[in-house]
Amino acid sequence: MLSCRRVDSGEESERKEAMPSLQDTLFEGWATPVSESPLWKDLGRLYSRFTIFTSDGVAHTFVGDGGPPRSPMARANSLAALKGVRDVMLVLTMELEGEDSFLEKEAQLNSIIFSDGAEEKDREQVIPTMLEILGEDSRMMRILKFTHQNVVLSAMSHLKDPHSGVLANFMTKDVRESHGWRIVISLEGPQAQVWHRRREMNANPWGTDSESFEVEWELRVTLEREEMVPKSASLRITDLHIGETTDETRAEEIRNALIGNLIIQ
Repeated sequence: MLSCRRVDSGEESERKEAMPSLQDTLFEGWATPVSESPLWKDLGRLYSRFTIFTSDGVAHTFVGDGGPPRSPMARANSLAALKGVRDVMLVLTMELEGEDSFLEKEAQLNSIIFSDGAEEKDREQVIPTMLEILGEDSRMMRILKFTHQNVVLSAMSHLKDPHSGVLANFMTKDVRESHGWRIVISLEGPQAQVWHRRREMNANPWGTDSESFEVEWELRVTLEREEMVPKSASLRITDLHIGETTDETRAEEIRNALIGNLIIQ
């Protein structure tokens, strides 16, 4: 059974030596140049998971490209993915820079994705050029740099940390459905926020259904809106569902370890 407990100063020192804080890890990755981050690779497959809430209260969602990630259909429909990435960029531009910048970038992005031969290229060849339109240090880029897969991997490394991770003693795997990973950008208030909501389910390597649960965790990064620089990051368990096939004793152990709303960092 994994329990949440207070650690003494020696254990805390060992933990800090073993792994930097989640916030430090995330902010260090954020400072990495876009060309050295996975953003240009990930946007084309993740944009359809985005919801952007703008200051007028509208929730903007983005249509998928016709196939699951890495499928032949998804790769063949590269133009649809480029349009989706363009729409994400333009929603952020309209909110953060206004109509004049929106119209300018709309024309520039369209000239890239509708240029001769663009539809024949892999989207990963075209998206870096699209990102250059936003500008390395623009407010749009600063918020997008928290939306790629390395951000989620940093959170997972803390959830699975053998010293303190609440999932360290559980074998889990991704929930592959559309609700298994949602990315939210909120621009409704005086601060901007990026949320990653991920669902994990127990892995049954022995092919049994004697233990069944699904847990949702949320990583939330808050940025100062004017300069769009990160201020804080938090990670917490937000939902837990235990299947009917799970023994009640084991179910109680899971509840104690993965208590809802548990703030991890």
